[in-house]
Amino acid sequence: MTPRAKHETSTHMNGFKRAAGATLLFTAIGLGMHGVARAQVYQPGWTARPVPDESPALGAAVGFGDNMFRIAGHARFSMTSASDLGLELVFDNFEDDIGDDSQRFGFGGDYKYLVVPEGEKLPFDLAAQGGFGMEFGSDVTTWSLPLGMLGIKSIPVDNDTREITPFAGMYIIIDHFSVEAPGDNSETDVSAEIRFGSAFQIAGRTHAFAALHTGNGTMFFLGFTAGL
Repeated sequence: MTPRAKHETSTHMNGFKRAAGATLLFTAIGLGMHGVARAQVYQPGWTARPVPDESPALGAAVGFGDNMFRIAGHARFSMTSASDLGLELVFDNFEDDIGDDSQRFGFGGDYKYLVVPEGEKLPFDLAAQGGFGMEFGSDVTTWSLPLGMLGIKSIPVDNDTREITPFAGMYIIIDHFSVEAPGDNSETDVSAEIRFGSAFQIAGRTHAFAALHTGNGTMFFLGFTAGL
């Protein structure tokens, strides 16, 4: 084989290796992404009611899924008497399908509008909610767009001094991820997700909650919110 032929063969092999490596990375990240549950964007939103104008809320949650752990924090601010805005930060640690540990950091925001207050046509509060979030990992960028409805029913307990609030929601989730590699290495998925759980009033506007998200993956969450 001539030196020129050897050079051309080596170039073709290197190109093939790069393409194969990008395909493997794309596949591994895609499989790792499958089964990642979303929330407000990345954590549970347990109440359909907006926060009051004079008292924003802060909170945090931990999530546990199949080979995945999530820590997230959020803040909510009043927009109108019937709506509020949520902002959040998230850290994900998960094991992809080739056995490697991966991490992603991200942020998100959502807008929630109380469509029907309890007692007006419905025996519970019903809100519409939409959000957008982005996460960044090693050679990968993802974004998520959840759109759905959330219903809650507050039940007085402890001689009417506290409340337990069951909640449930149905969401359509649009997820997109792209890998920094040559060629078309991006994918967009659409799926449905059911979210349900319950919040317990500790004192005033401080609540602890537990939630399960299933459909777009399955994750169990524990967390709290507190009014400022």
